[in-house]
Amino acid sequence: MRIEVRNLTKRWGSVTAVDDVTLEFDSGGFTTLLGPSGCGKTTMLRMIAGLEEANAGEIRMDDRPVFSSAEMINVPPGRRSLGLVFQSYALWPHMTVFQNIALGLARRGVRGSDLARRVREALERVRLHGMEGRYPSELSGGQQQRVAIARMIAVEPAVLLLDEPLSNLDAKLRLEMRAELKRLHHDLGMTVVYVTHDQIEALTLSTKIAVMDHGRVLQYDEPDVVYRSPATRFVAEFTANPVMNFLDVEVTQQGTVTMPGAFALTADGPALRPGRYLLAVRPEDCRVFENAMPGAVPFRVYADLSAGPDQFLQVRSGDVQLTVRTERRVRVSSDQEVHISFVGEHLHFFDAGTGEKVTR
Repeated sequence: MRIEVRNLTKRWGSVTAVDDVTLEFDSGGFTTLLGPSGCGKTTMLRMIAGLEEANAGEIRMDDRPVFSSAEMINVPPGRRSLGLVFQSYALWPHMTVFQNIALGLARRGVRGSDLARRVREALERVRLHGMEGRYPSELSGGQQQRVAIARMIAVEPAVLLLDEPLSNLDAKLRLEMRAELKRLHHDLGMTVVYVTHDQIEALTLSTKIAVMDHGRVLQYDEPDVVYRSPATRFVAEFTANPVMNFLDVEVTQQGTVTMPGAFALTADGPALRPGRYLLAVRPEDCRVFENAMPGAVPFRVYADLSAGPDQFLQVRSGDVQLTVRTERRVRVSSDQEVHISFVGEHLHFFDAGTGEKVTR
């Protein structure tokens, strides 16, 4: 099912939670609404679900209006063919796994062998076959979340809405559940709208990401495009893993990128008008050399932040500090001099005032 949101606005008194947003959610796609707390992503999800009524705008599902402020249409949540999974599992503690999943089916008139078959199929899809007789208290957090998902997919909704469903899980379980959700989407092919503030979840799960801040969508594109070509400083910073390096630089008449009082770069000579910019570079787009190299800038190692396969160094040159991710184990010690160069095609320049991406 394709979902269209047109000029959607939601206000709470003087606060605008969603500000004139227009988006199209692809049929069969996995779209993530990504942003910090209070950016409007959950409000957007709840308006799609029909749990909140917008002040203005329109929501269409396969060209059928389910909400329109102009036409005074507001289809109830139960008639929108949606399944919802929230941060809270909301399982009935006195019911078995089977009973929790069967409840929604029974309310839709499914009975007997058909009900048992659909519960069984839903459990198999979330890899919980054989746990029908257990109670929620006998399950791990990840298993409870899978029961909540099974309960939704058992009723075969056209759209599955998930609001930060993994936030209560530890790091290991979150990783496992990401894989389960990715596979589930692959197997079922249903339209998924997913809310999270975790950029790793968004980048790994999504077919498209809508990055939100202050009720607006700043960028809407495929994960790799959002990561590799952020439209604003906010998008670059929010999708950083673990951090984005930002430098106040000046581009000279000759096309050289300089940081006054620090260093000069000749990083593929970006075709920018002379002036001041904000340069952003991700840690993995820095190259570390133990010896002087053409185009590389000398820094001193401040700290080795490596852990297991993740090899990070924090380096400094005067007041300039960078976090760099090494491609191989560089044997360095504190205060040792290293040389850093940047991968030119992966440098991002933003307007120093507005934070908007500057085209090179």
